[in-house]
Amino acid sequence: MYIQGDPTEDFFEQNPEVKVLPSFQTLIKKESKKVASKLAWAIYLYIDPKSPFFEMLENEREELVQQYLGDSIDFDQEKYAYLIAAYENNVLERQERLYQIWSNKAEELTMYLNDLDIGDKNVKGAIDLFTKMDVIWEKLDKIKERFEQSKKKRNKPEMRGGLETGGLSDLRQSN
Repeated sequence: MYIQGDPTEDFFEQNPEVKVLPSFQTLIKKESKKVASKLAWAIYLYIDPKSPFFEMLENEREELVQQYLGDSIDFDQEKYAYLIAAYENNVLERQERLYQIWSNKAEELTMYLNDLDIGDKNVKGAIDLFTKMDVIWEKLDKIKERFEQSKKKRNKPEMRGGLETGGLSDLRQSN
């Protein structure tokens, strides 16, 4: 599903297909229209790889989302776990979900390394992990590349006969 629109406007008016999902129907019934919309945007901003903020560290995204929501709405991930799961499982496409998972796990490993006290007994394990991180980052780059390719395909209008958009204008200009 492709989420679009302006986070200062109603999420569900701009993305009405999401209202079909039972978890979001529950949200809309439980909360005011404005709160439901802001929470839906918060989830998009927080977990969707298409969000302009996805490349930020998770704790930074969480802070940004809380600032977006303001003081009146608490972005309690446990309370809204059912919405986050519904979004991940029903809104994100396969390549987006795969990239999201790998990106989150790579960040967890990086944070683990950051917190690791490299004492005598941890040196070998730390060196092994550093060695394996190269492979993990290469794999993550490949997954990101596939994600970017699927994003380009989805945003590109398809034309009959495999023509590229702008093809006729290019032909006219060359004649």
